[in-house]
Amino acid sequence: MDTHSIYLRLRRKDIAYFKFILETYEGMAVVRTEDPSEAVVELMVAPGWEEDVRQVLDGLGKEVPMEFLANPKENMREAEKRRTIDEGRRTKDEKAKRKEKENRPSS
Repeated sequence: MDTHSIYLRLRRKDIAYFKFILETYEGMAVVRTEDPSEAVVELMVAPGWEEDVRQVLDGLGKEVPMEFLANPKENMREAEKRRTIDEGRRTKDEKAKRKEKENRPSS
C-alpha cells in the first residue's frame, strides 16, 4: 500500500492528543513522530483518504496549532544547525564565566 506523507510541526504538548484523534479514524492514517525535539510529525495517509484527512486537519487546526512543512528533512537540518550553534554559544559563555570566576580575587 502506497501512503502519502504530510509533515507537520505541532506544539510538543499536542502530539499525543493529535495522534489520538487521528488514529480514532481507523485505517485513514498513521501518525509518527519524526523529530520529537522539534515536534515534527509525519502523517502517513492511506490511499483514498486524502480529502478526509484534510477535513479532519481543518477541524483539528481550530484547537491545535499546526504548521505544514514542505520539506521536513531540510527543516530538521536547519534546526540541528541552530542547536549546534546554540550549544557552541552556551559552551563559550560557560568558559567565559569560569575564567571570570577564576580571575576574581578571593576575599
